[in-house]
Amino acid sequence: MVGPGMVFRQQHGHYWFIISDPHQNPGMVACVNMTTRRDRPNEDYSCTLHHSDHAAVSHDSYIVYQRMQFFTVAQLHRMLSKNMAEYIPPPCSEALLEKLRKGAVTSRYTPQKCITLLREQGLLP
Repeated sequence: MVGPGMVFRQQHGHYWFIISDPHQNPGMVACVNMTTRRDRPNEDYSCTLHHSDHAAVSHDSYIVYQRMQFFTVAQLHRMLSKNMAEYIPPPCSEALLEKLRKGAVTSRYTPQKCITLLREQGLLP
């Protein structure tokens, strides 16, 4: 279940997308957070999402790359098994995964550690 494009929701209600490949590096899984688009000044709209992108997107939203987090596969399994997070099917389409990864490169807020991981995994040029 834990793989590229997996979507999960933590207890507080935010949705997360796995943008790295957990099979290549189970100790460092890059996850990005989605939040509601409010058209505030100084927000980073490097990657905006719409209802047609995924079932988890119910209204215009965007990825907050500055809140991205790294988890281990073991942590994700533990969160899911203890109901601290919920798997949201289906996984992202390849098109959405590419959009999320391109947004990571475009955003000035994405930690370099994330960009390096994605490049090392061959997921970014």
